[in-house]
Amino acid sequence: MNELLCKCYDTDKLDELEFEDSKSIKQFGVDDRQMEYVKLFHKFFDSNDELQNAYESMVMDIVKEHYKCDVYFQITPNIRLHQPESTSLGRRDIDPEGMIGYHSDNEFNHPKGEDNWIYAITDMFDSNSLYYGDYDDVHNVNLKQGEFASFDFNVIKHWNKINKTGKTRLSLDFRIMRTDVSPLKNNYYKYLVY
Repeated sequence: MNELLCKCYDTDKLDELEFEDSKSIKQFGVDDRQMEYVKLFHKFFDSNDELQNAYESMVMDIVKEHYKCDVYFQITPNIRLHQPESTSLGRRDIDPEGMIGYHSDNEFNHPKGEDNWIYAITDMFDSNSLYYGDYDDVHNVNLKQGEFASFDFNVIKHWNKINKTGKTRLSLDFRIMRTDVSPLKNNYYKYLVY
């Protein structure tokens, strides 16, 4: 998968990838999904059967190990680029100090029972990672390149901080849920037979 994403972004150093329009912090849910890196990914993903097949194979591996049943999965994963001195999430007016994009997915009508999965394309560590928890119990997602993790971000608050690591984090996040959960939108998920 990483080789395909290197082709997508025309680089062999994904942890050094930066985009001019990603240097400023955007507004959550308004223009943070209109970034150049997002548009390039979607154009590449939509036209590249090899990347689509690699993604579906990755989802199937997760399903075999963790679900062992038919599932719905997000058709197109979200791409996250968290470059130095910026963030992969936009800012919200209600963000607490030092937290950018502070939210849980149920605020946006994602169904209970929908699991969030993160695949680290580059290492995720320190301030280039994703933070979660509450004010008194804060954790961050530390993953090495190629590792996965699953979280209940439907109910758990999560956010970014300004990336001070000097390295870009590139990751995919996507959702998987059992078939007894009602999908958010029919065109958002694909049915996968175990």
